[in-house]
Amino acid sequence: MKLLGIEQIRKYELDVVLEQYQNLINGKDLLELGSGDGFQLKYLKKICKSAVGVDVEDGSCSPNKLENIQYYDGKNLPYEDESFDVVFSSNVLEHVQNIDDIEKEILRVLKPNGVAIHVLPSASWRIFTILLHYIYLPYQVATFIARRLPLSRKVQAKIPGHHSPKVVNHTPLSLISDTLMARRHGERGNKLTEIYYFSSRFWLGHFKRAGWKNLESRSSGLFYANNVVGLTFKSARLLSKVFGSGTVIYKMEK
Repeated sequence: MKLLGIEQIRKYELDVVLEQYQNLINGKDLLELGSGDGFQLKYLKKICKSAVGVDVEDGSCSPNKLENIQYYDGKNLPYEDESFDVVFSSNVLEHVQNIDDIEKEILRVLKPNGVAIHVLPSASWRIFTILLHYIYLPYQVATFIARRLPLSRKVQAKIPGHHSPKVVNHTPLSLISDTLMARRHGERGNKLTEIYYFSSRFWLGHFKRAGWKNLESRSSGLFYANNVVGLTFKSARLLSKVFGSGTVIYKMEK
């Protein structure tokens, strides 16, 4: 019985994309936006004519995992006009501040009739992340206290997230805020209005205003949220029919 993990989820979502849009991706020149450590890119390379990725440099990636991935400034894609048939991203656009500028850059590097495919967290993901935050809260409080006890380095190393800068740099006010409600995930809205900014209504409207044509959206068919543990793929697929999918796949044409 296989339990959900982040890599299993991302591979599942990519498989759904490839199953649905195989004819648009196979044998094409593809750019992945926000490649991270290249986990999904390594699968795309197997079926594309060429597949390269870009990401901003934040020190989170190991050098040996960055083959065919180029760092950029987060604003200007380092490619010539009309270089790619497909631009793909997975759980990236919600983190982009200058979203309108990036849309223009994506359109610029796409060939005529090129397509963009984006996997984005859903409103359902945000709602259940907020709700499940309170179930997970005792663990968070215990971990927070344990990190600040005068323990030995050996014991501290076993505490999840002990070296996380997000924990160390919290102000008292932000600690209280993040305790009362799950922290904001993306770059738009606040902890509550993010539900709207993760909705298909927002994203479809945004893509239409950016100039994209023939917009499509579909569920990835897998329920999950932050702090969800112990789910199998079978149960996550069943739950998605009731509570909605954790992500939505958007496809659009230049």
